[in-house]
Amino acid sequence: MMPPTAGFVVVDALALLAYLHDEPGAAVVDRMLDRSLLTSVNYSEVMQKVLASSQDPVSVSADLALAGVTVLPFTPADALEAGASLAAVPPVRALAG
Repeated sequence: MMPPTAGFVVVDALALLAYLHDEPGAAVVDRMLDRSLLTSVNYSEVMQKVLASSQDPVSVSADLALAGVTVLPFTPADALEAGASLAAVPPVRALAG
């Protein structure tokens, strides 16, 4: 069962990585960490980058959890729904230059 999402914001891996590396936008992400949601797919990307930068993933994970970041599972049913949603969107044509 999904947690209630009213008042929460969905963040992606790039937002959390900006926060973790104190990049532009980090302050904005910091203000919403306590109500942030992201999928386990995006969380996996964050942890890969954490490992690649020689940070301790256990420590980073604990810090994000303490800050209030909620990681939601991404199930096969979610993948089917996302795929169907994307299939319904017309393809974007490249602009001729």
